[in-house]
Amino acid sequence: MNIASNEDILKVVLNLDELSTLQMAVTLEAIWHLRNQVWHNGSEVKIISTICNAENRVKEYLNALDYEQDKDRSEELTSWIPPPINYMKLNVDAAVLQAFTSLVVVSRNEFGEVLKVWAKIHDLCTPTQAEVVAILWALSLAAAENWCNIIVEGDSKTCFDALSKAEEPSNWSISSIIRDAVDMSVSFNNCEFCWVKRSLNSAAHSTAKYDITLKVGFLYNNCNLPPPILKACRQDFSISCCSN
Repeated sequence: MNIASNEDILKVVLNLDELSTLQMAVTLEAIWHLRNQVWHNGSEVKIISTICNAENRVKEYLNALDYEQDKDRSEELTSWIPPPINYMKLNVDAAVLQAFTSLVVVSRNEFGEVLKVWAKIHDLCTPTQAEVVAILWALSLAAAENWCNIIVEGDSKTCFDALSKAEEPSNWSISSIIRDAVDMSVSFNNCEFCWVKRSLNSAAHSTAKYDITLKVGFLYNNCNLPPPILKACRQDFSISCCSN
């Protein structure tokens, strides 16, 4: 590849697939913006924040694109769907702040009953890395619980596409974790990875928001769920997930 001018860079970017073109364009803009902030304002270089902002911009575009592509599907799916008989479903999510990352897993059975809700504080990383680490953690938790048939569900399309397709993820920063998750998945009798829109993953999302206010990890079962998590589970699925 011979790049000798700005025009050559533009040609390379425009000749990539749509997602790669978007990622490259956002990355170049982020670099240019960071350069200007440092050069003109003497701002401190914050690499992680810059990466997070760039990834969030890409995710915003993908979410908008998914809305159009999955409009018919979203009209059919309006709430969380329980797993088949003898399966456990684990919904995952992550929240990234400036100093740390929160990972959460919400496990439910075929009746929609919450079995356990886990949360833990993780090292600061990008949103995509946090999402895939949450998936890997969910697999570890399921193995520790001796669950043989599981469905891992979340709203990170990049991660779940990489897990569902027999190909290397375009995001190199998650490739090794994706391989670890795939390797671990074969230890179960049945293990499925399922992407859903954010609105169908609200219990895990609300749990992540709750955890970042506490800034500590926790483990709850269906008898001691905090009110915010209990409310989210009930809104997520019509069956009551905890007895009064």
